[in-house]
Amino acid sequence: MEDAHVAIPDFDVEKGLSLFGVFDGHGGVAREAVAKLVSERLPRTLKNLEEYKAGNFKERVGDRQDEFLWSADGRVALRKAKRKANGALLAAEAPRLRALLRNKAGRCAFSLHCKTDPIPLSAPSWATLLTGQRAAVHRITSNDLDSLLSTDSQGRLLVQPSDCLCTPVRSASCFASAFSQAKRQKLANPASPFPPTLFHFLSQNGCSAKLLNVGWPGVPQLCADARRPEFAKMHIVNSQAEELDKAVEEMLKLFVHFVQQLCLQVLALYTHSVDLAGHVHGFSLDVPEYLESIEHFDACLGRLLDALADRHEDWLLAITTDHGGGAAKDMSKDQWSLFVEDCKCIHKGLSQAGSQGVHGLQDSDTHNTRFVILSGLNARPGEICPPPEAIDFLPTLLRHLGLASDSLPGRSRGLRRD
Repeated sequence: MEDAHVAIPDFDVEKGLSLFGVFDGHGGVAREAVAKLVSERLPRTLKNLEEYKAGNFKERVGDRQDEFLWSADGRVALRKAKRKANGALLAAEAPRLRALLRNKAGRCAFSLHCKTDPIPLSAPSWATLLTGQRAAVHRITSNDLDSLLSTDSQGRLLVQPSDCLCTPVRSASCFASAFSQAKRQKLANPASPFPPTLFHFLSQNGCSAKLLNVGWPGVPQLCADARRPEFAKMHIVNSQAEELDKAVEEMLKLFVHFVQQLCLQVLALYTHSVDLAGHVHGFSLDVPEYLESIEHFDACLGRLLDALADRHEDWLLAITTDHGGGAAKDMSKDQWSLFVEDCKCIHKGLSQAGSQGVHGLQDSDTHNTRFVILSGLNARPGEICPPPEAIDFLPTLLRHLGLASDSLPGRSRGLRRD
């Protein structure tokens, strides 16, 4: 179904032309806002083109719309048109991210239309991204990792079954409920091993990695097996830095001092700075603090890009997120009641009931839309279509590193060799 349309029967009387158009954002980032802006601007943009007067305008009219959307005036218009947080990459002052998306800073493959799997919560989503397995396999159903995870005598990470806490009406569509009813019955042992993560694949193939973690400790918890002695080559670091700048500074030092000495293949950084700003102030385009957190990340990204530009290795810069988000003030009373009272599984481990910004509803495009950006010599420039699934992220990274991913259900996306 279209997000906007235009119908002007007498568009150009002298030439005898009418103008009809349907604008569909394909369920992605700020889709309604972009579609609305383009539909409103297209008629006058088209008539003002010298190419239109000459009868050769098909490509140029699209270029003019792109130029406006990426401009400062376009970002202001986008914020006014729609206040949804999943348009933030377009609305924030983020020149380095925009340069990547426009292939102005090297080869870049991207999708701004990815969906979360299984639900837009951090732990379940990162479990899928890190293992390349669907939720029915990794079994992480909530953010309550302290209750879900345990370790056996051999140091392996185990996942305990999770009960559904939602009301009976909601439980029919709740992931935790569906898992409990359909999957737990098939398991002889109620506790099952957590699947191998990216870092396990690297270690098993003699590769080394570092993980710098800023804020929420869920990613290191999910990679806890890697702390065993046989995974020592991973050089896992759980940074205690409270600010993203300190972690970026540490990464820059690694580029200079440790990459060649350790034969470092993967350098990973997790930060919750944007997510935290969204929860505290609201995931919304009219919240300055939220946009400022994205702009701060963009500045840090610029420092990393500059460092990569000075090196001659075949690096792949992969940027992704685990979920979207929305502002509590933008939810209707029925949505808020569903979120707080019915969907109790969302709040296991960390309640969002008192937050200005929230996420967790899988049927909400604002909550379940995420992005993937791949930049490097091996990236295939342009938008990745159809959008890659969450299970495709790990195979993509392994493909770039020349490692097999045949055991995984996903496939590599966005690389030249795909």
